[in-house]
Amino acid sequence: MGISDVMGALNAVSARYNTLVGTGLNVPTQHDNAPFDPPDDEVWVRFSVLNGESNQVSFGGFAKRHRTTGLAIASVYCPMGLGDDPGMQIANFIALQFRAVSADFIHYRSPSIVSMGQDKSWWRIDVSIPYYYDLLQ
Repeated sequence: MGISDVMGALNAVSARYNTLVGTGLNVPTQHDNAPFDPPDDEVWVRFSVLNGESNQVSFGGFAKRHRTTGLAIASVYCPMGLGDDPGMQIANFIALQFRAVSADFIHYRSPSIVSMGQDKSWWRIDVSIPYYYDLLQ
């Protein structure tokens, strides 16, 4: 069947994260525009899914294929003073769950991990997860 609209794609990316990381590792997670109280003394993640540009990639036939790229960003927040290790372990785990896999009609590419440094009272590590999906119209 495939992805039928943008919301379906965004939900599929978030559902993969929730199943494998949020629930799987029991990591407190803030999602876009959802209420959240960050914990004071444990690692937590802000997970955002951003749709990118769409292009028509096939013509003719019964349906036209439109490819949309996007980027999911998992910002891992670790309390200051604990070092990189707790946050980096979670960042690595997140990257492995999305690296070069296809699931629910979403095709994930190679994630990158970047230590962003101090963000208020937290140490932040970002995992950027590029993806694409096709819509048939």
